Parts: sequence; C-alpha cells; structure tokens
Amino acid sequence: MLSALRIVIPYMLRRRWRYTAGLAALLARALLAVGIPFALGMGVDALAAGEPVRDYAAALVGLAVAKAILQYLSQQLLVGAARDVEEDLREDLFARLTQLPQRFYAERPVGELLSLAVNDIVAVRMLLGPGLLQFVEALFVGTLALGLMSAVDWRLTLLIFLPIPFISLTVNYYGKRTQESFTALQQRLAALSAFLEERFSGLRTLRAYTRAEAERERFRQVNEGYFDAALALIRVWRRFYPQLELLTGLTWAATLGYGGWRILEGAMTVGDLTLFLASLALLTWPVIGLGWALNLVERGAASLERIHQIFRTPLQIVDGPHTDYSIDGVRGDLELEEAAVYFPGTEEPILDHISLHAASGVMIAIVGPVGAGKTTLLNLVARRIEPARGRILLDGAELRSVPLAVLRASVGFAVQEPFLFDGTVRENMLLGRPDAEAWEVDEAARIAQLTGEIADLPEGLDTPVGEQGAALSGGQRQRVALARALLREPRLLLLDDSLSSVDLETEVAILERLRLYLRNRTTLYVTHRAAAAQLADEILVLERGQVVERGSHRDLLAAQGRYYDIYQRQMLEEELIHDE
Repeated sequence: MLSALRIVIPYMLRRRWRYTAGLAALLARALLAVGIPFALGMGVDALAAGEPVRDYAAALVGLAVAKAILQYLSQQLLVGAARDVEEDLREDLFARLTQLPQRFYAERPVGELLSLAVNDIVAVRMLLGPGLLQFVEALFVGTLALGLMSAVDWRLTLLIFLPIPFISLTVNYYGKRTQESFTALQQRLAALSAFLEERFSGLRTLRAYTRAEAERERFRQVNEGYFDAALALIRVWRRFYPQLELLTGLTWAATLGYGGWRILEGAMTVGDLTLFLASLALLTWPVIGLGWALNLVERGAASLERIHQIFRTPLQIVDGPHTDYSIDGVRGDLELEEAAVYFPGTEEPILDHISLHAASGVMIAIVGPVGAGKTTLLNLVARRIEPARGRILLDGAELRSVPLAVLRASVGFAVQEPFLFDGTVRENMLLGRPDAEAWEVDEAARIAQLTGEIADLPEGLDTPVGEQGAALSGGQRQRVALARALLREPRLLLLDDSLSSVDLETEVAILERLRLYLRNRTTLYVTHRAAAAQLADEILVLERGQVVERGSHRDLLAAQGRYYDIYQRQMLEEELIHDE
C-alpha cells in the first residue's frame, strides 16, 4: 500500500494549494459544527429558564449557513483536485502502456487493460477525493466533539468509549474483507471486459463457425462469475453497516440512560445533556462515515497496487546515452554485425549470427519459410526488440545511441495484418504525418496502387473504413497502411509481407514504383513470393534464424540452392493455377 501510494503523491503535490485550502475549509467547518451543539445546549437551558432564545436560534441558522458554504468549498477543492489527479494519472498510465514491450501485451488481455484505465483509476480518484475528505472530516469533527463532550462530563464521555474496541475490530475485519472482495471483483470485471472485446472483434468468425449459441453459454459463465464477485462484495457491506449501526445505537441508549440519571442527581442540566447528545450525533456520523471511507481506502489501495504493477514493469526499449542526432541527418545506411535474438528465458536462437549491410537507397528482399525469423529481423532493425548479441549500426552509429524519437520518425513500417482506426481512408493515411499536403496524399496513394480504387469508393478518400478497416478488403487495408508508411517519408522502409493480400501483378507494380520513390532510402521487405523478390538489389534467404543464402535473383538461381527451389516451386504453382 505505502509503495503504491508513492505513485500518487507527486500528483497531489502539484495541487498542494487546493488540498491545503480544502483541508483548511474542513477544519473551519469542524469548528463551526461543534458550535451548533454548544448553541443548542445554551438555548435549551435558556428556554428552561424562561429566557428568550431568539439569539440562539439566529446563531444556529448562521452556523448552519456558514457550515454549508465551507462544506461546498471543501468538496469543490478536494474532489476537484482528485478529478485532476485522475485525469493526469490516466494520461500517464496510457503513456506508460504505449511504451511497454510487446511481450507485455501478449501476456495480458485488452479487457484487463481497459478495466485498469477506467475502473481502477476511478477507484483511486474516490480514494483521493471523497475518501480523503470523509477521513479527515471524521478526524477533525471527532476530535473536537470528544473535547466538547469531555468538557461537559468526562464520566459520560468515558462511557461512549466502551464500544470503541468492538468498532475497531469490526472496521478492521471488514476492511480486509472489502479489499479482498474488491480485488476479486476487479479481476472478474477485467475478465468480462476481455471476453466482450475479443468476441465483438471476432463476431464474424463466430457466426461463420456457428458458435453463437456456445459463446452465449460461455458469456453466461463469465458474467455469472462477475455477478458472484459483486454479490460477495455487497454481502461484506451488508454485514458491516448494520453491525456498525447496532454498536452506535447501543452507545446512544447507554448515554441517554446514564445522562438522565446525572440530571436527576443534579450533576448536569438538560441543556448539558442536549449539548452532549448533539455532540454525540456529530461523532456518530464520522464513525459511520469512517467505515465508508475505509471501503474507499481499501478499494483504492487494491486499484493502486494494480496500477503500480504497470508503472514498475521495466521498459525494455529506452533511450541510451546518445549523441546529437536529428532526423534530417539520418541517411539510412544500415548494418547488422553478428546480431542474435533468443527465445525469452532460453538459449534457443530466433535469429543467429545475422550480418548484412544495406547502404542508403538499397532494396533488400527477405524470403524464407514460416518461423524463419523474418519478422524478428525487421523488429530488430526498428528497435522494437534488442539484440542479445551483436550490434546494429545506423549511419555508422550504434542504434542504441540514436534517440528513439528520431529512429521512430525515420522508420516506415507496414505489416501483413495492418490496424486501421475507425475513421476515413484519409485520416488513416495521415496518421503518421497529419500535416501532409493533399498532393503528397495523392502521390502515396498512387504508389500504393490505390488511386483507381479510391475513385470507386462512395466518398473517395473521405470514405469511412469501419472498425479495424472492416469496410475495406484485405488488399485495400494493406495498401492504405503502405501509403501511411510512405507519407512519413521514412529513411528506412520496412515491409513485413505487407502486400500478401494483393495479386502478384499488383505487388510487382507497387515494388517497381517504390524503387523510383525510394531512390535515396533503404528498404527491407519480407515477401513469400520469389517473383516479387527478384526486384530487390539483394535477396536474403532465412531458415531457422540463419542466413542460408544471399545474392541477386540471377546469382541465386544460378547457384540452384534453396532460393532456386522456392522459385521453381512457385513458378510451377503459378502454371497450374493458370492452366485451371
């Protein structure tokens, strides 16, 4: 809990004047609150003596109005500050999530992260706003009320302490149960969110495989688990508050009985007992409110711990000590020296002893079977992962010495299954460079062979693509993603089988246009088509994480090795398809 609290302390310090002013308003309100029993007790004694009570009534009205104003101010300041903390914390959490390694997302469902960014952040806000307000108010009012009660009759004050140990035990017991139940509830909610997100994304697949009925049953089970967890938390609260009310009621009964006896003895007046009971009423709500605040504290603590886990997850890709480097100075000269990548926690290589040199303006094709390490090689160049051994140089400088912002801005990346956001074709193309001119958008579309198809779309470039590009075909999505990468004017263009959904003729046409467009830029592209690879200056053949062949298309065919076998098999397949 204390280690997790360190996360929010800086956010609170940024708003320290608001928290300070809010706490000061709470203290002033507490002072006015204890003034009400005092005025009430004096008024009752005055009434019993037949004296006018107009002044006391006016005092009560004035105290109530001032107390209400201070209550409003304290809530505005403290709850408002908590809202600001919520906003900043959510933004920082989002920023942190965008920096975490890919493996982190492979191990956690999207629904869990959604729950974290929404529900857990709200629980933290409730802790730092209403929870803090209620706790401090209970502390101030409780202390002042006890002082006033002791001044009236210390013996009667001691009486109300008899149930305190039972109240403390009750609060402690149910506080722990609340935290356990709330943690379980948040986990169930994350599971429910993950289930819904995944099923809605794959709805067409579920329908195609007639899985709707079976998935409804699975949803019922997941939803039932969330319902049971929520019910368990409600049961804790349902037992807690009645027990607290019972202990409070017993305290009132004992106070009234003993106080009445003290009046009959002549040790105190009716006004004194009225003052005491009114002070006890002030003390009662803080005790009950303290239980509610404790619920918020336990829930906030559970959420803070979950958020803390995100912030303490180490970043694998960070800026190292770098020299002055600007994007304008990047030429795109790329070199790998004996680079290796291993499966996590093992010595089994994904890539092993990879060396290559791609001068600025060179196009290199990478071919090989599934699992050969082609995508890993591109991720290594883009510094999405780090090499376990060897070096990567960009323009002669260690890749780690290049600021990440410069490297990311210098790389254009298009993948086999691109993600398009729910917007228009134009908005998706402009994602990496919103300030691109209209002619640049048209040029990128022309190179990606999209011009004719854009003209056929209902609203051209302003046609909505739907969620994840559902309104477009697979080939159209790939070419929009390619145009998006080209608009960045990258010094390094990395294409990870990004034209697999278009026909060979279109892929070759795109690559031929790319050769002209990328004359001074370096291109690495993965392809499963040898006929497309022949356009490259050099071809790398990967198998089991190693380069087994390299050279031009002509040289590799002449060598009649692994590339030759791939080429001949694909040519035979093309002929068979053509004959059909």
